[in-house]
Amino acid sequence: MTRKPRQHSGGVSNSLDYIYSRLSKRCRGRSTQKAMALLEVATLLRVVAKQAQHGDKECGYFLAEFLAIFWKTRISLAEANDTFQDCFSKLESAHFPTMKNSRLRQIVSRIIATAKSERRRSAIMKRISKAAFVIKLDNKLLALPELDLSPESVNAWTNVVVYPRLRRMASKLSRDPIIGKMRKALDENGKFQISRLKPSIRATVAEQRFLFGQTFTSTI
Repeated sequence: MTRKPRQHSGGVSNSLDYIYSRLSKRCRGRSTQKAMALLEVATLLRVVAKQAQHGDKECGYFLAEFLAIFWKTRISLAEANDTFQDCFSKLESAHFPTMKNSRLRQIVSRIIATAKSERRRSAIMKRISKAAFVIKLDNKLLALPELDLSPESVNAWTNVVVYPRLRRMASKLSRDPIIGKMRKALDENGKFQISRLKPSIRATVAEQRFLFGQTFTSTI
């Protein structure tokens, strides 16, 4: 069976053939093309997980088999891959979040995922000279460092991306049955104040480094 030719859009291929070819190539250092391919894979896995949560049987079966296989092979993977061993050990030792913190984590994760997608799109458009004249680039996102555990990175993503977007959602969050009732978010009068959650927001941003990973967030 012959493979379909790669379909290109905006100078970057999004076809499965392109993703397969990028992931199949070994590289010693960081690879922008491989990072982009992995980002597409991560996006697809998030779709599968979301569909499974909505009761999709096929996606549920896929995730069950996927997780079971990789759980069984985690030891051999750790022996073969130092990066996997380092990241997995940190994730495995993490405490399970409470329902309230989990709800905040979901929203922060969604904000960061959206911002990373916007950042990647702006980076691509910036490399296409003509596009820069017709599409408004988000220079604040482009100027951000990679999201890692350094205080500078966490502060930048918190102050430039996550906290401002949460502030715009403050009214909606105050009506959220979980976040709106978090004690740490209420002032002395029992009124919801998003500013009181900033330490929790910053800590949650730091956790996202493990969820997205350096590989998925390489700058183009």
